[in-house]
Amino acid sequence: MNDWLAACQSRQDLIRLLQQRDPPAAVAEIGVEKGWFTEELLVGLPGARVLAVDPWEYQSQGYRDGCNLEQAAQEKLYQACLTRLAPFGDRVTIDRAYSHDAAVRVPDASLDLAYIDANHSYDAVCRDLQLWFPKVKPGKILAGHDYQPGSRECMGVIPAVDEFVRAQGLRLFLMHGNGDCSWAVRKHFDA
Repeated sequence: MNDWLAACQSRQDLIRLLQQRDPPAAVAEIGVEKGWFTEELLVGLPGARVLAVDPWEYQSQGYRDGCNLEQAAQEKLYQACLTRLAPFGDRVTIDRAYSHDAAVRVPDASLDLAYIDANHSYDAVCRDLQLWFPKVKPGKILAGHDYQPGSRECMGVIPAVDEFVRAQGLRLFLMHGNGDCSWAVRKHFDA
């Protein structure tokens, strides 16, 4: 099957090609930090509403990641995100919650794109894939960040994504151009 996702070299390509080929109405980004990519989604997909999910909370239970900052720093990230996204008004909904709590509030088959860039541990990535895949409409896209060979902080992403893709019988598209390390799959129409 010829899929335009194969032409994506970066998540910016993904946004551009989505807008050209199949403009989405509903997008979720899981793991937001300062809202840089959320802003890119809102600018590049002018007809889309974006759900931005992040707890902005220090996770003390042995989770090692450069983004897992102390709580005072998390509050600064949250404030920076609010400031960055304020110009987009009601096109963006910020849900300050863990991904598993936010997912229960999102109807199944309601998203055109779900982009996962949250906790990079194997267990957390597996959970996010299981929780957010049903939220994607048939034929639409589940994607994420940090499919990064050799990264100590992102070691859980690759095995979790690879296992999920195999189990679901999906085709994995890697976007490793321009220094990116994103991945994407298209949900089957009969799902």
